[in-house]
Amino acid sequence: MIKLLFPCKYIGITQGFKSSHKAIDMGWSTSNGGPDHDIISPYDGTVSYVKNNVKTRDISSKTYGNYIKINH
Repeated sequence: MIKLLFPCKYIGITQGFKSSHKAIDMGWSTSNGGPDHDIISPYDGTVSYVKNNVKTRDISSKTYGNYIKINH
């Protein structure tokens, strides 16, 4: 098992890792980093995808914000 670092300041985990959701979603606020906060990789890996410039929550697209995928 690898030991992961938290990649950013956050206010809480909004959705955890499970078989139907293979990621960890973290909420943030202006007092905890804001939109310009640096994000670091929790472990060595390669960025495989970047979703950027999402401004609104669009339920029909099944994406709820900006994210990156990192293969560890």
